Amino acid sequence: MKNFDEYLKETGEFGWVQAIINPLFYVSGLPTAKPQEIILTENGSRGIATVLLPDFVEVLMLDKGNLSHEEKVARTNTVIGMDISPLILGRVVDPFGMPVDNLGPLAGERVYLPLDKPPPGVLERAKISQPFETGVMVVDSMVQIGKGQKELVLGDQKTGKTQFLLQTMAHQAKKGTICIYVSIGKKQADLKHVEQYLKESGALKNSVVIAATSSDPVSYVYFAPFAGFTIAEYFRDTGRDVLIVLDDMSAHAKYYREISLIAKKVPGRNSYPGDVFHHQARVLERSGLIRGKGGKKDYSITALPVVETQEGDITGYIQTNLMATTDGHLFFDMQEAKRGRYPPVNHTLSVTRAGNQTQTVLEKEIRHHFVLSLNEYYRIKETVSFGVEILPEYKNFIVYGQKIEAVLNQGKRDIVSTSLRYLLCGLLYFGFFKESTIPQTIQAKEALTKALAEGRLKSIEAEILKAPNLVNLVAVINKYKQKIWEAAYGNLQQKPA
Repeated sequence: MKNFDEYLKETGEFGWVQAIINPLFYVSGLPTAKPQEIILTENGSRGIATVLLPDFVEVLMLDKGNLSHEEKVARTNTVIGMDISPLILGRVVDPFGMPVDNLGPLAGERVYLPLDKPPPGVLERAKISQPFETGVMVVDSMVQIGKGQKELVLGDQKTGKTQFLLQTMAHQAKKGTICIYVSIGKKQADLKHVEQYLKESGALKNSVVIAATSSDPVSYVYFAPFAGFTIAEYFRDTGRDVLIVLDDMSAHAKYYREISLIAKKVPGRNSYPGDVFHHQARVLERSGLIRGKGGKKDYSITALPVVETQEGDITGYIQTNLMATTDGHLFFDMQEAKRGRYPPVNHTLSVTRAGNQTQTVLEKEIRHHFVLSLNEYYRIKETVSFGVEILPEYKNFIVYGQKIEAVLNQGKRDIVSTSLRYLLCGLLYFGFFKESTIPQTIQAKEALTKALAEGRLKSIEAEILKAPNLVNLVAVINKYKQKIWEAAYGNLQQKPA
């Protein structure tokens, strides 16, 4: 970046700082300033022109530098943006592309891209038709997401939202997807945990972490989602599918509310400004499945924004705004977490509007069976809680529901592949675990996971992936049931009858 005198000579315009209300300051002069233009002060502090008033320019501070009244400022004739190169993968950067991981400056051929770009138009978009796998069984089986979808992740604190997102990133990074994690107002310790997980899982080499923590200036937090999408669009335009995680948008709304109240914008519900919906919607609309030019393959940006709820209330202002913007939501229920479920996704309150159209016949049948079985299980379980005596067949329903939950439960570092998911779902439907206790079912699941990972069920795996529907899947399982039984129960001392 050039110095103050060079910009002053280049643009021929200057102004003076007239008022300072951190994180904003107001400048007189600069008659041809543009929205989103970088403004430079005489002492080297940067700001962004946010509002052009008749007599003043409202500027949002980018740095924590010391400003003074009547300090000289100059235009730069450059809109806010960031430098990006292919070697940004594996790095932790701030929202303006500066590395913060102590690994030196960004290498490679860099391009400067604006942070705030208009989203693609309707004619540039293609229909979402391909599934997006998270590697988390309860989501992939019951609330399928599609490539290019915007799926909101919401729930109370400590319900496993971030851990689920990291599992998804680890799974997608191994499939070649570019993963971008945007930390929005998180603590430094939380950011370190994310970085460490991605390193240990091997996903960091295919990922970018954007750090805008609670100790950074307000402007960093506000522009973090825009920076994430700028990087996502850069890699999408090079022919890569991209996953972007925005953790979390409720913090983004709070920081924008702070800026707006200081700027004396008219407050609305919960003191949020009326345009908070516009600011968050316009950045999320940059995701989607975009048509390839010249008959080339379509490439996607799949967005997983996060929003925090209070005591499971999903009717809050920001929560409902984001629900209206996105194509569905995953609700992480604290009550499910207290029951020991992980991930505690409440499938009855979760929605996917675009994911259903990506499912195969087999996946639709599995989802239909699981939803009906679990709903019946919950209904009977609620009846039993009142002390009502139930028939033996209803007791069998309760046991079956418990086994479905046991199979859907997943370790915080476990990734469930497509073949393993189909196999476990087919075994449940087939009645393979009928004579097993719950602990035996869990041990059998772990044994089958290990057998598939070691390649001991490779021939079965190939046939499972080819099964067009549930009937054919059950036929494959019936054909190899002895081999599957040996893999599942071969090492158990207490085997089911």
